[in-house]
Amino acid sequence: AIVTRSLLPEYNHWVIIYAIAELKKIGLILRVTIVGDGTLTHDLRNLSVKLGVSELIIFKGRIHNHDLPSLLSENEIYISTPITEGASSSLMEAMAIGLFPIVTHLPGNMSFIKHEQNGLLVDVGSVESLVEAIINYSKLNSEKFLEVTTQNRNWINENGNREKNMQIFLAHYLTKMKV
Repeated sequence: AIVTRSLLPEYNHWVIIYAIAELKKIGLILRVTIVGDGTLTHDLRNLSVKLGVSELIIFKGRIHNHDLPSLLSENEIYISTPITEGASSSLMEAMAIGLFPIVTHLPGNMSFIKHEQNGLLVDVGSVESLVEAIINYSKLNSEKFLEVTTQNRNWINENGNREKNMQIFLAHYLTKMKV
């Protein structure tokens, strides 16, 4: 799995690290790459050591944007557990690459993810909810995974095109200006 959020309090990385530890206890090993840096880098590294999962987590730090697509494509799952969310470009990037999204149940994420249809939504701040979602993901067959990731890629291609969306906004704006 991969996480591409800054290591700041509002992104709740601790939930992910605790979930990795809980999964390890039941024999489900999840390796996670965490991309980004921030004020919690040191604390999160220490937490992973304390919980005995440091060997399962790669803290990549900040990377160049041109390196992100290849790093994303090395993974199957995108995880994001913030306490608040708008339109997440990180989520859209992950969906465009074909990752299976597991994100917090927030209005911004719900604009993109329909629970159990094209990803999984988890409760904010809930390790148990994230563990359950990852277990549910692990039960997906490859056909369902391909169906979901293809659906997400198609949705992003149709709805995530910046040029196309700017034209729609401009047309709407011009229509309102003529009134």
